Amino acid sequence: MMIRVVYKNGIHDTVVPEYLNFLLESDRIKMFRRSSGWVHVGVDPIRNQIAPSYNGPERRTASSSPSDIFTVSH
Repeated sequence: MMIRVVYKNGIHDTVVPEYLNFLLESDRIKMFRRSSGWVHVGVDPIRNQIAPSYNGPERRTASSSPSDIFTVSH
């Protein structure tokens, strides 16, 4: 699958998804085309943007066993 892109200099191109990631990370494109329409880099949300690191406590670990969570009361 090829993805349509517009570089910051206005040139249109089609690229493979792996190269799109490189272009996004290196800030070389102005927009790219999704099935839902054009995505404007820096304006529209992009799934693979690097999230800021989190320095708080880990909250994703289970604090109780699954049997404690799924008890059936009669």
